[in-house]
Amino acid sequence: MPGGAIMEPIRQQWIPQAVAGKSFIEVGGLWGVVNEQVTTAHAAGATSLTQIDPGGEDLWESFRQRCSAAQINDYKCIVGDINDPALTAAVEPADVVHCSGVLYHCPHPLYTLQQLRRLTKQTLLLGCATIPERVANTAGELRLESGSALFVPATSPSQLSVLAHYMAEVGARHIPGIDQVLPDGWRVTDYGPWWWYFTPRFVESLLTLAGFRVRYMSPYWCSHATYYWASPN
Repeated sequence: MPGGAIMEPIRQQWIPQAVAGKSFIEVGGLWGVVNEQVTTAHAAGATSLTQIDPGGEDLWESFRQRCSAAQINDYKCIVGDINDPALTAAVEPADVVHCSGVLYHCPHPLYTLQQLRRLTKQTLLLGCATIPERVANTAGELRLESGSALFVPATSPSQLSVLAHYMAEVGARHIPGIDQVLPDGWRVTDYGPWWWYFTPRFVESLLTLAGFRVRYMSPYWCSHATYYWASPN
């Protein structure tokens, strides 16, 4: 297994192993910018670098500054939405695609993974917040089957309370749709809220349906998320 038994931070183990001598695309790497992996891929010997994100100019400027600080001058910036069919029609696929912290913000996750499949020639590295089959804390208890998911707009107040406490364990608070009210309600064009909480096996099944074979899975973020190494079928 890539990275051996190392659980944290798993992407710093896997990205260098996947990208040396390969073309690299990152999808949705600008949130907070410090989590972008273009600079990691460059340091590992990627042959080409592309960032795809719908972010505003302030985020793109911060990204460019990080690339400049890492002495990276040759890279592509594509302002776009992975769920836009025109995007995958216009972008040349890469050997390795990295996408983390995106899937649970997408109302139609299977379609999002199909879009990622269209960009992926050899390897998809996918990081996604996940939830165990049993969560118990001071707010109560949640139980899910192995291949289950919670659709957050349909959850009850008691379920939301358990989820909020679960995420607070890793310092995640003020989550839109969980412990933060959405002023305009749930809108399918809004990628800000957390639409879903998946079990790890649910994401694995989505990847399979989208045309991938999951080679490796590893927990990270204190087991509040799962990282997937997948190859197109």
